[in-house]
Amino acid sequence: MSKAKAKTKYLIIGGVAGGASAATRLRRDDEQAEIILVERDNDISYANCGMPYYLGGVITDRTRLNVTTPEFLRLRFNIDVRVQTEALKISPKQHQVELTDHKSGKSYIETYDKLLLATGSRAFVPPTPGLDSEGCFVLKTLADTDRIKTYYDEHKPDSIVVMGGGPIGMELIENYTRLGVKVTLVEAAPQILSMYDVELARTVTDHLRTRGVDVRLSTNVTGVTTSAAGLDVALADGSHLTTGMLFVVAGIRPESSLAAAAGLGVSDKGAIQVDNYLATTSQDIFAVGDVIEIKEMVSGQVMNISLAGPANKQGRTAADNMAGGSHEYEGALASGILGIFDLTAASTGLSERQAKAGGLDCLSATIHSQDHAGYYPGSAPLTLKLVFTPEGNILGAQGVGYGGVDKRIDVIATAIRGGLGVEALTNLDLCYAPQYSSAKDPVNMLAFTAQNILNGRLKPIYASAVNDLKAADWYILDVRTPAEITSGAIPGSHVIELDELRANLHKLTTKKKYLVYCASGQRSYMAARILEQHGYDAYSLIGGFHTYQDFQDDLPAVASATAQTAPSKAELFNHNAAPSAVVDATGLLCPGPLGLVSKTIKTIQPGEILTVTASDPAFKPDITAWCTSTGNELLDVNAAGINITARIQKGATDHIRQIDSPGGNAKTIVVFSDDIDRVIAAFFIANGAAGMGRDVTLFFTFWGLNVLRKPGSVPVKKDLISRAFGAMMPRGSQHLHLSQMNMGGAGTQLIRWLMIKKHIGTLEALIAQAREAGVHMVACSTSMDLMGIKEAELVEGVTIGGVATYLGLAEHADTNLFI
Repeated sequence: MSKAKAKTKYLIIGGVAGGASAATRLRRDDEQAEIILVERDNDISYANCGMPYYLGGVITDRTRLNVTTPEFLRLRFNIDVRVQTEALKISPKQHQVELTDHKSGKSYIETYDKLLLATGSRAFVPPTPGLDSEGCFVLKTLADTDRIKTYYDEHKPDSIVVMGGGPIGMELIENYTRLGVKVTLVEAAPQILSMYDVELARTVTDHLRTRGVDVRLSTNVTGVTTSAAGLDVALADGSHLTTGMLFVVAGIRPESSLAAAAGLGVSDKGAIQVDNYLATTSQDIFAVGDVIEIKEMVSGQVMNISLAGPANKQGRTAADNMAGGSHEYEGALASGILGIFDLTAASTGLSERQAKAGGLDCLSATIHSQDHAGYYPGSAPLTLKLVFTPEGNILGAQGVGYGGVDKRIDVIATAIRGGLGVEALTNLDLCYAPQYSSAKDPVNMLAFTAQNILNGRLKPIYASAVNDLKAADWYILDVRTPAEITSGAIPGSHVIELDELRANLHKLTTKKKYLVYCASGQRSYMAARILEQHGYDAYSLIGGFHTYQDFQDDLPAVASATAQTAPSKAELFNHNAAPSAVVDATGLLCPGPLGLVSKTIKTIQPGEILTVTASDPAFKPDITAWCTSTGNELLDVNAAGINITARIQKGATDHIRQIDSPGGNAKTIVVFSDDIDRVIAAFFIANGAAGMGRDVTLFFTFWGLNVLRKPGSVPVKKDLISRAFGAMMPRGSQHLHLSQMNMGGAGTQLIRWLMIKKHIGTLEALIAQAREAGVHMVACSTSMDLMGIKEAELVEGVTIGGVATYLGLAEHADTNLFI
């Protein structure tokens, strides 16, 4: 008769993520084993991440936070679960642990064959005077949650202070703001969310402020005192806050004192040291979760990664190895996601800052895209950043947006785990339907940008380095439209729209390097390619002006605009009056929203209010700059979902802001060409100038007259030559051709399709917009006579004039263009 196998006794200290996972895995590995799980608190395996949402009322049933219960583990897995039981001392040589049962107050010794430490982490509380005052809280356990909820329900404070801008701080901010509480965030660092690079963190900061959160960066709490009014919170910048509650969520530290006292290996940062099998420096003792340091997969460096996902996987692996297995734990990829109101931020791997701090040579690519096809309703802005090595290995990625952020970062996390590089990302076949993505998914587009950097097709300049460029060596070229430039520009920029670049190459010098930029980086890449192939040394600004703005504290508006002295509108008008006009500009990209605002504000009286809602992510800075340059007052800007709503009060005199110019501030444009791209550019400029309140005249001559022709045949009497001219020339704007790449008309259809896809509209819509904005359209009488065009053939609203008409207008203009 064979001898029965002796039972193995497993003791697990800590019953949340890693400990509970290990306990249930051990039972599946060994049905005969004795398994004891001790937890010093009253709850096991609870959802830490759900606690802020319970405090905010999103989760209404507290029991939903318990993933499992002691009773369930006893019944289903035959595990001896002992809650309110604390481990006081480990004796590794004796294989013993001293325990205290807080329910009875008795202490006793428990033995083990294998021991697992899953003691987790504790909240870090700085040694700041007053943080132990009534009304100050940490949030780490369910017991903390109960104390906070009881205090809030009893006192109903109208304000709170959150000390720390990490993920828990963000969740508390969101939930208490939804409860109607005024929230102030105090963060000692110059940015929130340290795991993100500054430009993405800045997007989240701006989003918090649009939700009414008072964000205080680069300062910290120096002391807390109590008074009849509540808590007085003193800050390092000299200011004081009066609040009802204060949350200390300034980080966590490994709960390793038990291990250190037992002589186990502990790092200088307090984390338990483990090998590839999650065994400690003492035989038969393993450790998992927040309390250990592990290998970070991308850098290979050992660090403390406090995430629930890795902790659960570690519990599974450690259990297998305690039961006799030999499974290596490969390390963790720090992937995390966070919802801040309706915005999502996610990251995986290393940020650019972390990579450089670790001594890694890295590059980055940033795109500003949409979460799904722009032509399908509801598309929202999406920013993605990829960090990679000069060899094309992916180090990490970050994303911020309103939809689809999670799946993009998960795709890249999977690629990193699978050893795929930038080249492989360009070839991924990802799901596409217009409500979910674009034919070229943002992940592909991000990889295309990175690929262009790697193969030298795109020479990058990063936004953080722009202000250090020397004017003597660099020529900064802005290839955006005039309407876009009203939102601000890089100081010292020279403006040539992308579509006009080839025609203006002769004006440029080869003696300087070129920094080319647009709004997001796509057009600047195209412009840089044009320049490079014509012999210029051109670089593209990665992420464009959107990203550049994130590195600036105060970006000046258009340099030529000068303020007028006017009576204070705060004294003259009621800022809280109901709006006199409402504009819906959702679905339109720049300059569409500004055009609607400019048109509508002319219909209301000084002091009246216009409310406009747009979904273009650039609308907030655009409308801010527009109001500055036109003399209107921006009362407030608020975001709701992907939409941004602004309230504008019309100026005390008029909405036109004058520019110092001896010749006046009118604009004249001679339209000589009937190439559709040149005509579009002319109307872009005209509508942009009209949107700023300028007097604009378009003077159509020779082939430009074709733009004004009616689309159909008009029964007018002509001589033979005039009839021949009329037959050969296009009739109206719908029949114009491209100057370049017309491709038998296919190019023209492509540019028209792109205009609609980008929500710019058709050329005919631009013409109508110009007419409605008061742009004067003058047809050259001499050219009409030479080309046999009759007045009856022209569209409505055109004035007939000669050279003297044009020159008279030009003499009173500060800008005269020939297109």
